[in-house]
Amino acid sequence: MWKWLILGLVLGGLCLLGKRKSNRKWEKWQEKPMKKKAQDQIRIKGMVTEKNQMNITCYDIKGEQIGYLFATYSLGQLSMEEQETGTVHVEQIMVNKTARRKGVGTALFTYLYHVMQEVEETYFSEFRYVYGEIGTVGGDDPKKSIPFYKNIAKYPYGRKTVQFQLREGTGYENPTQFYFYFSSH
Repeated sequence: MWKWLILGLVLGGLCLLGKRKSNRKWEKWQEKPMKKKAQDQIRIKGMVTEKNQMNITCYDIKGEQIGYLFATYSLGQLSMEEQETGTVHVEQIMVNKTARRKGVGTALFTYLYHVMQEVEETYFSEFRYVYGEIGTVGGDDPKKSIPFYKNIAKYPYGRKTVQFQLREGTGYENPTQFYFYFSSH
């Protein structure tokens, strides 16, 4: 009898632990070959945390990380203090030097759009724009990154068009920023 009681308590406790709210994860294979090496493929994983963060990681076919995008978002009651509602702030995007100019950065951004649409559907809300800073971290060269962001604006966000805007900064305290505004056709 005691055996069954203890077993019931253990199983009940495990069930309660299993009901904890978990992070959402999305994963997909990008079947399109990378530009310069047709035999290579990339794998993209995306995760949205309870702290309004979007983490997107890109791996090569061997499973090694070759790119990363980290962003925070704000929607309605989920608003963060310093961030305007309905926005996504790209905090960091990194692509390994050996994987640059092969479509990895573009894949990270287009997958960010996919994750954003999943968040919109979950919370019945809409994002108005995406923004981030240019040239504030590490080896980010504005001469190379500004054309990259202009190219990203060519990709639609669902059924909406993307309008690119660049706001010139004056230095470290006031960096240059990019904006992608979304508008219906």
